[in-house]
Order: sequence, then C-alpha cells, then structure tokens
Amino acid sequence: MSIKGIPLFDVKIIIIIVFNDLNHFHQDFFHTIFDFETKRSLMKILTILGIALTLLVQVPRKVENSFNRKFPSVKNALWSFEDDNYHLSFEHFGQQKTAIFRYNGEWVKTLVTIELSELMFCIRDHLRLKHKDKRVGNAYYVVTPELCEYHVYMEREENGETCIEEDPLIFDENCEFYRKPNLP
Repeated sequence: MSIKGIPLFDVKIIIIIVFNDLNHFHQDFFHTIFDFETKRSLMKILTILGIALTLLVQVPRKVENSFNRKFPSVKNALWSFEDDNYHLSFEHFGQQKTAIFRYNGEWVKTLVTIELSELMFCIRDHLRLKHKDKRVGNAYYVVTPELCEYHVYMEREENGETCIEEDPLIFDENCEFYRKPNLP
C-alpha cells in the first residue's frame, strides 16, 4: 500500500519526523505564525494521521503467513520494523516472546524472555562466580534455525546509574560460555 508511490512505512516515518520537527520548531517560528488553537488543532490532526497510518501499515503477507504457521495459536501480536526485519512481540503459553522475520517471511529467530530463576543452575553459577560486581538485567532463551542459546544482559552501576551492557553473555544449551561480548 502506498500514497502517490511512497510506501506507507516511509510516509509514517516522514510524518513522525514532521511531527517532531514541529514540536521543536514550536518554540521559535511556529509560535509566531499560528495562534494557540490553530497549533493545537494542527498537532491533533498530525497525531490522528500518524495513528491512522500506523493502523494502515500492514505486515507483509509472507511474514504474516510464516508467523501464523510457526505460532498458530497466537492471535494478538504487536509488530515493529527494526534493522530490516519484522519483530512480532506476543505472549505464548504464558511466556513473553519476540519472533523475528525477514521481509520474505523467512524466520530468523525467537527470543523468549526468562527470569534469572529460569536460567540453568550452571549458568547462574557462572554468573555468580565470574560477574560478582554485576546483576542480571535481562535474559533470553534464543532459538534460531541452527541452534538454541541463552543471552544474558548484565547490569552495572556507573556514576550512580544502572546501565545494561550492550553485548550479552552467551551460553549454549550445555552451559558452555562460548561467546564473549564484543565478538561477532
């Protein structure tokens, strides 16, 4: 679906950029041109238009079909488009999951959010012994077509603030720590 040849996804991004620019522009020039009620009306229209475009943008049929084949019992999924892939977040058998698909419908991976208590004892033991100065921020059980592994994102205190490390600690299903952060 497109508007005058521009894909709706691009139109949505353009409207978000315009909306953000208007908010920043508001303090200067925008403030002097329009009265308060006109500005308020314009912002409402842009917000409604942004919401309407979000509802109009559809997940490609191939992605939707692949998702439905892989998770037939899931009826409600929130999707986003990140890093050239579709991310579908949903609850499945009481677990929060995110499935990632390419535009052509190819399944890339599924991330299952897990609690620290759900990590295998050997992983928890490794974290306790090797990462004493940090806490577990987020943990995921990651399933790809080739393998299954655990990704553990650690938290650390930095200048009085809690920061989650960008790169996860990665363990295979046999509790082997096999990929350190910052490595491909």
